[in-house]
Amino acid sequence: MSRAVLSLLLAALVFACLSPVLRNGFVGYDDPEYVTANPHVNTGLTLPNAAWAFTAAHSSNWHPFTWISHALDCTLFGLNPAGHHFTNLLLHSLNVLLLFLFLSRTTGSLWRSAFVALIFGLHPLHVESVAWVSERKDVLSTFFGMLALLAYVRYVGRPAIASYALVATLFAASLLAKPMLVTLPIVLLLLDRWPLARKLPWSRLAVEKVPLLLLSVLSAAATVWAQRHSGSIAAIDQLPLAVRLSNAAISCVKYLGKTVWPAKLAVFYPFPEHVAMWTAVVSLLAIAAASIAVFRARNRYPWLAAGWFWYTVDAAPRHRNRPGRHAGHGRSIHVRPHDRPHDRDRVDRLRPSRRSRRRARDRRMRGRIHAPDSRMARRRHSVLRDDREHVEQLRGAR
Repeated sequence: MSRAVLSLLLAALVFACLSPVLRNGFVGYDDPEYVTANPHVNTGLTLPNAAWAFTAAHSSNWHPFTWISHALDCTLFGLNPAGHHFTNLLLHSLNVLLLFLFLSRTTGSLWRSAFVALIFGLHPLHVESVAWVSERKDVLSTFFGMLALLAYVRYVGRPAIASYALVATLFAASLLAKPMLVTLPIVLLLLDRWPLARKLPWSRLAVEKVPLLLLSVLSAAATVWAQRHSGSIAAIDQLPLAVRLSNAAISCVKYLGKTVWPAKLAVFYPFPEHVAMWTAVVSLLAIAAASIAVFRARNRYPWLAAGWFWYTVDAAPRHRNRPGRHAGHGRSIHVRPHDRPHDRDRVDRLRPSRRSRRRARDRRMRGRIHAPDSRMARRRHSVLRDDREHVEQLRGAR
């Protein structure tokens, strides 16, 4: 079977398996802020709305391409949720296709690449980004990121200024959708080792990534500005550095467990107010031991080293630093597992006061993003509820 045919079959299979999301509506968590109640989006794609997308720090984010994507959906589909879900599903299916093309071209293994791409497409940790309209930023950023990887493979095969410019342009587009891939320049260094097996000196390969690294710095600066503008970044006195590092280490380990056994997934993971020191120490030791072992085996198992350090490098900048808010998500996993969900029951045990436990229970009752099952999609919840009445009111207002 040819690579092109197999890639289309994989995309079609993923699209069919997740197609029940097309029957879902909007939800009351983030969807009003992003689409249904946002006048800069629900009025469609216009020049003023596009200008707003590039200048606003709305929802603690600066991702103009995401706002433009939502506005374009409103132009095409209005506030019909099926159209918005269709775009998410289409982008995710295309990401599966692009991942397969990247892996098969760089490794030369057709069926192993197909298996990895299929797991990527159907893993429960990916459902939230597909089934939740507001998570368009994940699938859109991944789409441009996958295209950047394929463009980089082309550049490695035929180095040219135009080829490199294409890589930089697609990388910038990914960052404009969501600053999720700021570590891509470092990841490309890992890919230079495996599977691309480039023989150039490390110093030359590192200098080659400097323009991309500058894009990452600019994106990070824009993200910090947007989050400071909305007060979403916690100060050191609110969230000490030791707590941040401990949460990062624990979550990095726990996320691996969620990848292998995706149980107790939720849309909201409260940040723990107290972290057991022994848990953080054990997690740090486990990460260090795994990293040392993988590094020593890098010549024998280069694929393992590339995969492990890709995970750890991408996980580093993604931990939430907002007390009382998210400790992690189970949605931004497109490209690689990198988020840090905490076990909700454990979070409850870490909060000693009755008031804190009540708050955690209220947050826990806000709901989950379920897999795209038609029966589950009809369930109404306090946060993840169908927002159709609100949408109808907006339609009438328009």
